[in-house]
Amino acid sequence: MAAAKTVGARERDTELSPAAVRYLLTIFDLSGGLGAVRSVDIAETLCVTRASVVYMLGVLAEGEFIRKRPYGSVQLTPAGVHAAKELNVKYNALDALFTRCLKLKPDAAHKDAVACLCNLSAEAVDQLARLAMQGEQERCVS
Repeated sequence: MAAAKTVGARERDTELSPAAVRYLLTIFDLSGGLGAVRSVDIAETLCVTRASVVYMLGVLAEGEFIRKRPYGSVQLTPAGVHAAKELNVKYNALDALFTRCLKLKPDAAHKDAVACLCNLSAEAVDQLARLAMQGEQERCVS
């Protein structure tokens, strides 16, 4: 299983696990990249236990992608915002490719875009995202 590559706060290549990618995208989505997010909201959105959230937030905090705040909330650090924005751009491009070119239903396109980010090599994701952003989806077989 491949892991997404991004640059962490310590300016080093950081391998993000598939779970970390999902959590970063979810925190970014819930916060709009700016505000604090309650861990209970993350658990509900991802349909995971609070224990799973606590564990993954510890991983993301150790990588300096998030900062834990009082009362069980977290906020993206500047490095976390940067990584989440980078992932979100690729996610949006893949989601558009899957809905427009492959004619997938929105729910399936969303799940498959996240799966690609989590499981394909960084090179494959970059190429697919580039393809989608260049409008080449018109070349796809209908």
